Amino acid sequence: MDLPDVDLPDWQAPAWVRWIADKAQFVWPVLLAAYLARREIRRRREQDALRAQRRAEQTEAGREEDRQDDDRPPSH
Repeated sequence: MDLPDVDLPDWQAPAWVRWIADKAQFVWPVLLAAYLARREIRRRREQDALRAQRRAEQTEAGREEDRQDDDRPPSH
């Protein structure tokens, strides 16, 4: 199958586009790292809040058990 040979003109991107493309190789890893760091911070805060909530629930459950034990006579 013969495809026609298209003669495309020589084209060059403007200087500012070349400059941005050249610098992008250094910028995108920094942006990715910043994004991942923010996600990790959010994850850790959520985990800390969940742990605090569980700790509070356990403490409350322990207090309820102590209240139920108050009705029993002391064991010697």
